[in-house]
Amino acid sequence: MRSKTMMKTAVTSTVGLVTILGVLTALREWNAEPPTAIQSVLVFAGILILVSISAYKSSQGSSFSTIWLLVMGPCLGFSINLFVPVVAEITLFSILAPLATGIVGATIIAGTGVLVNGGLQKTGLIPNAH
Repeated sequence: MRSKTMMKTAVTSTVGLVTILGVLTALREWNAEPPTAIQSVLVFAGILILVSISAYKSSQGSSFSTIWLLVMGPCLGFSINLFVPVVAEITLFSILAPLATGIVGATIIAGTGVLVNGGLQKTGLIPNAH
């Protein structure tokens, strides 16, 4: 059962990666990128959505590794989109930097979601699912 859950999570995360990377790349290629202020709002909204999903999955009893895997796809898609346009040539740094950034971002976002869920349960705003 655990492997089936992890497989569904990996597929969902991959869909997030492809969607984020595809949309951002299309906007850049079509010269349709919104102004920086709008981009910042969209990034913050995306982070808030991922933290909310993480908190929800935590309240459902999902493990940290499952939550982390779920948010890794969108985080990796965003970090690849940031690094690829500014890379002149492919080097070890140009491969490892987006990967490391995605891993750190996913860890922070998943951890924040788990902590938010724990705080909400501790204050009694949501019931403990365990």
